[in-house]
Amino acid sequence: THQWSGASCAACPHPYSASPQCNSCKQDFITYPTCTACSSAVHCSGHASAAASSDGVQCTCTCNTGYIGAICDACDTNFVGYPLCTACTPTSVNCNGRATQTTPNSKQDACVCVCLDQWTGDTCSACDVKYNSLTCASCAAGRITFPACTECTDAVHCSGHGVASANGDATSCLCSCNVPWSGAQCATCPPQFAGTACDSCAPGHHNYPLCDECTNTVHCNGRATSVSANFDMTECTCVCMNHW
Repeated sequence: THQWSGASCAACPHPYSASPQCNSCKQDFITYPTCTACSSAVHCSGHASAAASSDGVQCTCTCNTGYIGAICDACDTNFVGYPLCTACTPTSVNCNGRATQTTPNSKQDACVCVCLDQWTGDTCSACDVKYNSLTCASCAAGRITFPACTECTDAVHCSGHGVASANGDATSCLCSCNVPWSGAQCATCPPQFAGTACDSCAPGHHNYPLCDECTNTVHCNGRATSVSANFDMTECTCVCMNHW
């Protein structure tokens, strides 16, 4: 079908193309023979700076900033809330100054904070107790190895025989051992002590908690064949030589 008109059929009326035979749409018009003009409102959801067609079949949209899709019917990356498609910016959400940026949520209907360090929550206002509550960028007192920030405990790090604390750079736990325990983890009972709780003197020692060794020289004037602690380990007992 051709659309020529006029007394001598020499005119090809708008919106038809005279080339080749007035049987197609002009550029930027589609769907012969109706030949509808491509427009942002009709073909691009009202969100395009231009709508054009070179094949007479389909309009191509040049979407406005913030919009994507063949018909500009979705928000572009970092934009939210179709049909408004508002950009996520550092001021889009109140992040309490603790965000590296804001970014669309999974539904792309709101901006959310990308929190600094270990801050959490919708507005980056929550900090887990294991972190420094002022910066949330280091471990809280008594914890080590950021960001794991493991708590130093008496039971785990000091064998239950001392008081645990973190060292200066929060990389390891230190122990202040209960008397008489010793060692880095308070796991050593010194040889002059005995008992599972290291709470008595070892044989040959007396006067807990000093647990001094009973010796011939100190306690028996060097005149004993043997020396030992008494039954309750409160004093040393000498077995004297000769008639001493």
